[in-house]
Amino acid sequence: MKRKDFFKGTAAVLGSLAMARSLKPAELGRWIQTAAGDDEDYFWKLVRDQFILDPDWTYLNFGGLGSSPLPVLKCYDEWSRSEERAPSAGHDETQWMSVKEKLAAVLGKACRKEDLGLIDCATSGINMIVNGLPLKKGDEVITSTHEYVALHTGLLNRIWKHNHALAERFYAGLKDLPDVEIMSPDEEIYRTAMISFKMKGIDYPKVNEHLAKDKIKVRTVTEGGCNGIRVSFHICNHDAEVAKILDSLKALKA
Repeated sequence: MKRKDFFKGTAAVLGSLAMARSLKPAELGRWIQTAAGDDEDYFWKLVRDQFILDPDWTYLNFGGLGSSPLPVLKCYDEWSRSEERAPSAGHDETQWMSVKEKLAAVLGKACRKEDLGLIDCATSGINMIVNGLPLKKGDEVITSTHEYVALHTGLLNRIWKHNHALAERFYAGLKDLPDVEIMSPDEEIYRTAMISFKMKGIDYPKVNEHLAKDKIKVRTVTEGGCNGIRVSFHICNHDAEVAKILDSLKALKA
């Protein structure tokens, strides 16, 4: 390749990335889809480029505390600056209802904006419901042992397939490791993008410490005496990171 052509190509790529970062979320989604075309791997690379995660680390704790992509950070900054320019008590109900109306359209025709309640995380939402129930002594409470139910709306289906596929590869890899107790459901239909496990004979803090030395971030699950490790995948994770954590666990067992 001639030097002139190389610099032209490089400038075009850098210009495209700069333009991508200036787009609004909806416009960015269309830009990524158009730029990637039918190349699924390139599509997810463009998605990963929207996150500012430390490239030296493999982050696998999105089920606990995730990273926001650049369009979200940009939107958050714009709203914060708007509030700082004209501070006011609370938020305008019209704006909240506008957000709910858009969300209701995503969730389906049967969903009304008046039926939606915006929360900061699933844990808060569950606690609001549980603590709002008029339970009394003697009432029977039925629960389950598997993780949060996966989302299956049409617009989220591509994300779900990507995340779930990574989790299933990790699950299969765990099954091949000796002395590993998988805490996630045996039936694939009940498994999500989060896989929890224990390593027999190795306490969970030691597993967590070992993974951290390999710059892999996971979540230790101590609630309810589980004392295990939870790995959760997201749109910015990829196959090489599944292999990385499996190799790390194999080295720990060696």
